[in-house]
Amino acid sequence: MTGDLCLLRCAEVTLSADKKYFQVVDSESGNSFNSFPAVNPFHDNHFNDDPFINDIPFVTKTIRISNNSSLAEFVYDAEVINSSMRRKYEIKK
Repeated sequence: MTGDLCLLRCAEVTLSADKKYFQVVDSESGNSFNSFPAVNPFHDNHFNDDPFINDIPFVTKTIRISNNSSLAEFVYDAEVINSSMRRKYEIKK
């Protein structure tokens, strides 16, 4: 899902620049782990020794945008990506 939403954002950036196509020239994905102490809900101001851990996935993409689809071997059509991802995840404009 994170990768799909990143592609949606790439399409939004492309369309906001009045361009039609984008090419992903670099991509990275992974997880970011954050930990924080847990508060015991039954004892005021007592911290649990075991922290909660948030596993936050991330995706970054570097894109090249253009109005010409033949500049690269593989390009995404920004309007197609935008409409299909919004439909898939039921995201309103």
